[in-house]
Amino acid sequence: GTISDLSAVVDSSVRVAYVANVFNPEIPMAPETFSKAVTELLRVLEPEGVVLSRGSSGVFEEALAPHGRMLLQNPLVSVFLRL
Repeated sequence: GTISDLSAVVDSSVRVAYVANVFNPEIPMAPETFSKAVTELLRVLEPEGVVLSRGSSGVFEEALAPHGRMLLQNPLVSVFLRL
């Protein structure tokens, strides 16, 4: 998927990333694609950058958690701060 290849984006160059309905059970994603997508988002996100996620299953938030902290997490919206 596109989100798993952000090679056109420079490292640590994104202040805010918004993803919607990407990481949920209704849209299957192969484990390797999921892993690459998380890795790419973390690569391009600048220190203290924010990821806004809407419609996630919670697995995405679990993958991000070791790299920062969740500012908000509920079934509708999550906000992650990279530290």
